[in-house]
Amino acid sequence: MAEAADRARRPRRGRPDLRGRRPLDGAVLTAPAGPREPGPRTPRPSPGRLRPARLRLAAAVLLAVYAVVVLVIVAWPTPVDAGSQGEWLKHVLKALHDRRLLVFLGYPQVEFLANVVMFVPLGLLGGVVLGRGRWGWIILAGFAASGLIETLQFFFIAGRYGTVDDVIANTLGTLVGALVARRILRISNSSRIGHSASS
Repeated sequence: MAEAADRARRPRRGRPDLRGRRPLDGAVLTAPAGPREPGPRTPRPSPGRLRPARLRLAAAVLLAVYAVVVLVIVAWPTPVDAGSQGEWLKHVLKALHDRRLLVFLGYPQVEFLANVVMFVPLGLLGGVVLGRGRWGWIILAGFAASGLIETLQFFFIAGRYGTVDDVIANTLGTLVGALVARRILRISNSSRIGHSASS
């Protein structure tokens, strides 16, 4: 009787002992499945904000269009300010000077500023395409492009002439555009980081 009672109190093989909470033979106890914590979500850009890849693609397309326009302008047999357009500008400057307005601004200064403005898109679009940290290459590209243009105009295009002042103005315009591109990329990067943190 004692052996039967002791055998009855022993847990059967393969069954858990509810008193000792022993696991089944060869079984592994796992924690009860509970609600899973949501993992980190990948931030998605808002519809109104342009992705960096799309921004660079748009800048590359505009840069190609800009290059074609510049080639047409520099290869044209006559300067863009020749003829009636140049005379119109001179009349405007004379009218301003007669009224004591912008007396410091003459035709050479307007031409210099025009050459600066003409190369601002090169620095701006090129800066966006190449990204941050490559401003030296963009400015060097503007200097090289301007030097090539002025050399072609001086030696090979009749009726056109190249000057060192134009190279300086074009390089300065490239620098201004690159600084604007740097500011745009910095704002875009800050906005992207802020959006990721808020998500």
